[in-house]
Amino acid sequence: MPWKSLKHALLFNAVGTALLGLLMIVDAGIIAGLLGAHAGAIPPLICTVAGVVCLLFAADLAFVGTRKPIPQGLAKLLTLADAAFV
Repeated sequence: MPWKSLKHALLFNAVGTALLGLLMIVDAGIIAGLLGAHAGAIPPLICTVAGVVCLLFAADLAFVGTRKPIPQGLAKLLTLADAAFV
């Protein structure tokens, strides 16, 4: 699906990142269990902290996506940070 604007791409990314963050906070134990090679490999606290970081990143994405005009340098920086996370 081609994006019609950078604004839509940033806001869509913000929604997806916020949902991921909420999932990581609410079900930290289950997610940690799925990611670990054996039980207890990843503490649930790690998933909770990662979820909080995702929520903060989603807020940044939404903030930049709602500016008029969108700061191109900041949008590129957030895109690079998102690519590094993935």
